[in-house]
Amino acid sequence: MRRYSALPNSGRQETLADHAHRYQGVMLVILASLALVSLVLLLMPRSPTGTMGGARRSGPAEADRYAVIFDAGSSGSRIHVFHFDANLDLVCIGSEIELLVQIKPRLSHYANDPREAAESLVSLLDYAKRVVPAELRDQTPVRVGATAGLRNLGAQKSEAILQAVNGSSHLSMMRSLSSSNVACPIPLL
Repeated sequence: MRRYSALPNSGRQETLADHAHRYQGVMLVILASLALVSLVLLLMPRSPTGTMGGARRSGPAEADRYAVIFDAGSSGSRIHVFHFDANLDLVCIGSEIELLVQIKPRLSHYANDPREAAESLVSLLDYAKRVVPAELRDQTPVRVGATAGLRNLGAQKSEAILQAVNGSSHLSMMRSLSSSNVACPIPLL
């Protein structure tokens, strides 16, 4: 096994495993970010031409669709709302391509009160309700992704929080959340 010196003159040799362990936190942040971007890209419809196209600004049309993603991360909770037209091109919401709002504290802050964790997402849901027309809410997919923040709580507490979010009557006002819509913490390492 190859050894690396921690300090040039320290005499202490650092193994490759020590070196990897030192950067484990950085890798977790990078991988969690990549997981979120992958989730958004996976849920984002593709246009037939492969372009974003979303420069159009208009009110909701009959074929318009929306998608709502809660990102319950280690630095706070965010909501992303996307609007798509009949061609599945992104449509601007106001002057932006998405609605993005963040709140703090993070879900793991409520480790001992899962119901309060679910309630903390209600203010974010209010932003989505301002954008998604009432007649389209029951057709709007809602996904909740939770990664690093809940992973650190352990399986029992993180599962209790996810179940509380899944059972929240406020969140079900958009679309009934099934267990497949609530993502468990993603084990990255």
